[in-house]
Amino acid sequence: MGLVSPASGSAVVPTVQKESADFILYGETAGGWGNSTTTLSNPGPTLYVYQGENVSITLYAGDNIPHNWFIDFNGNNRVDAGEVSSRDFSSSTNAVVFNFTVPTDRIGPSTYLCRYHTLTMRGQIVILTPPEITPYGSQVTGWGFANNTTANPGPTLYMRYGTNLTIHLISLDVPRVDHTWFVDYSGDGTSTGELTSNLFNSTAPTTYVYTPDRTGNFTYRCSIHPT
Repeated sequence: MGLVSPASGSAVVPTVQKESADFILYGETAGGWGNSTTTLSNPGPTLYVYQGENVSITLYAGDNIPHNWFIDFNGNNRVDAGEVSSRDFSSSTNAVVFNFTVPTDRIGPSTYLCRYHTLTMRGQIVILTPPEITPYGSQVTGWGFANNTTANPGPTLYMRYGTNLTIHLISLDVPRVDHTWFVDYSGDGTSTGELTSNLFNSTAPTTYVYTPDRTGNFTYRCSIHPT
């Protein structure tokens, strides 16, 4: 079993996923962050990105004073080694374009900040599970993204409501036994009435497309080996 945590939002992102994400952000000391100088707020707009995704952020300083943009993974309000951080920008007309690759060892919500104005320029960035994954399942050791990293509970999956997750399911058990993959919305350990993959029992992948139709924290399981 493992945890799936759909992230709710006021809009549903397209089910056709991109390999890169582009954002435009304006920053001001007093106003916060926004997609334009007329939409500034603190916290600023929530940004949704995928693990391993290439991201480009075009940064403007609406008040023409120095700012920067960084992800504060450890919540200490300063830029530390290993945290994603842009160079400074200070113009309302000449943008700084910041490109980075989303770390694959981070998942879920974090805070983005300006390192000079950590109280008034904040926002949330949510790192999602990639839209296509290959879990390995074992009735003995659980779930994992590689055949030597299975565990129980398995890796947490973080999704946005209404988006597709393509899952290529592989069984590690020898001799072969049947498995399924499903999200246990009811929490009763059974897949009755819930979306469930076909049986799989081989190293040849069985593909299942899961689209969350509700928000919250839920457990995913094999219906045959639910614990």
